[in-house]
Amino acid sequence: MATSPVYAATPGRTNVQVSTANTAIDGTGTIVTVVAGTTNGRRIRRVSVTGAVAAGSANRISFFISTDNGTTNRFLCDVLLAAATISATVRGQYAEIPELAGVMLQNTNTLLRAATHIAQATNVDCEYADL
Repeated sequence: MATSPVYAATPGRTNVQVSTANTAIDGTGTIVTVVAGTTNGRRIRRVSVTGAVAAGSANRISFFISTDNGTTNRFLCDVLLAAATISATVRGQYAEIPELAGVMLQNTNTLLRAATHIAQATNVDCEYADL
């Protein structure tokens, strides 16, 4: 056990786009790496998803964790996006995923990954801190 506390050394952010349909939640199919761990570990602070099209269909974004550099993917959670057509009175698709806040990526082989249920471009934004 550590005798002194570990604080976040370097904050960071990554943004990826998922767009290939994958209806499976068993860890197979097209799954995109959102962020990888580091040697000392990486703590996820916030994850959000944003539709990347003006007229977005209803969709589900699934999140997975891999501890073996993407060979095996385990389902963590998912988020639903309601259909939306952006206008002056309608906001585009957006959701935050509170279930992922605090997830630790223990080493360089640990990955947070995402997949989209339908073939529609969706941006996944992740804020994190290296330990």
